[in-house]
Amino acid sequence: MKAADVHSFFRKTGTWMDWSQTVDGFRFGDPDTRVTGIAVAWKPYWSDLKRAKDLGCNLFVAHESIFREGPMQPGDETEFAQEIEQPKVAWLRDSGLVVYRCHDLWDMMPGIGVRDSWARGLGFEGEPLETIGFCRIEDVSGHTFGSLSRQIAARVKSIGQQAVLAVGDDDQPVTRLALASGASALTTMIEHGADVMLCYDDYFRQVRDGAVLKDLGIPYLIVNHGTLEEWGVSNLAPYLSSNFPSVPVHHLPQGCIYRVVA
Repeated sequence: MKAADVHSFFRKTGTWMDWSQTVDGFRFGDPDTRVTGIAVAWKPYWSDLKRAKDLGCNLFVAHESIFREGPMQPGDETEFAQEIEQPKVAWLRDSGLVVYRCHDLWDMMPGIGVRDSWARGLGFEGEPLETIGFCRIEDVSGHTFGSLSRQIAARVKSIGQQAVLAVGDDDQPVTRLALASGASALTTMIEHGADVMLCYDDYFRQVRDGAVLKDLGIPYLIVNHGTLEEWGVSNLAPYLSSNFPSVPVHHLPQGCIYRVVA
């Protein structure tokens, strides 16, 4: 098989997507490359690109961009690499790797994608009260903010998140939890009746978003971006393996990028 076959398969799968308006696609390398192995990971860190090569993989399927800045459409991402990232660019050019970004498709993939895997990993097995784009509204009736915080903190330990950030009154009753993923809009979640939120660090700004929620009396939790998406990304590896059984597929676990030092 060629790397291009993976892209063709994703296009046939993602019938709900506008493929002219997506970040998904090849970001580096030749799509006509014959695939010897596939590595799957959330972020194509240089260390994991090297690990993929050591495992005999020459196709790296990532959820996020290769470099600090990435284009909002498919195409060679190296032109967006900054000066300090040029050694990584040089290594990539010598590596023989092809890098594909599977982001928008996998965020919304029913059941096993990022949005739904995040909910299931946190213990929400049934249908949500509402689904608004990247966001699910879950019924947490009977919880206080404190009991909900403890449940979520216990769940995310398995993917390296040692602690969650919690802002609000532990004794405050909560009923409608907004699970923010992707580009979930704060105001949209509030308009849909969320009275508690679980957000992630890359897009949540304490001085702005946090201040608004504090003024409104809406408690909230923050986790790492990698934590939120690890369960979904880990499902991508067996999915590819089942559809391309002729090549080995390796998931490279990442999870929470930081540790807590107290």
